[in-house]
Amino acid sequence: MPIDELPLNDGVIFERTYDILIEKMETAINRMAEGDKNASLDAALLVSIAVNGAFASELYMKSMLPEGTQGHNLEKLYNMFDEEIKEKIKSKTVANMKSFKEIEEYDDSRFEADICSMGKSFVEWRYFYHYNPQNAAPQFYKALMEAVRETAIELKKENAI
Repeated sequence: MPIDELPLNDGVIFERTYDILIEKMETAINRMAEGDKNASLDAALLVSIAVNGAFASELYMKSMLPEGTQGHNLEKLYNMFDEEIKEKIKSKTVANMKSFKEIEEYDDSRFEADICSMGKSFVEWRYFYHYNPQNAAPQFYKALMEAVRETAIELKKENAI
């Protein structure tokens, strides 16, 4: 399977933005806990975090799908893969989720529920004032981004052989 370098490389930009926003939000939450009332705006970066996390995941997925693949729904994009790639992404995401200290249990069924409930995150959070989304899990976005990126890089290396 050929890997499209452009969305793969662009995904890295949005993943890095996600990382910076997470760090800024966590710092602000800590500052608020210490009584800094001026940190509240930075503590409210969840919208930008959700948009960047979902979009990075989308771009990584599209790097492994046929050129011109349309849509922003992560669940639909995920379901375009063959079973082998879906299993790689799922198992890596589950392992990544289990590495978060806040997550006590995570399994395949939770992955399926999360990919379904957060599949439309890019659109829903980008237009949050219209959709009023209820689901955002920064850990899931990070776990999925890393899983899809790692899978794409592995496939890229296999194609180079």
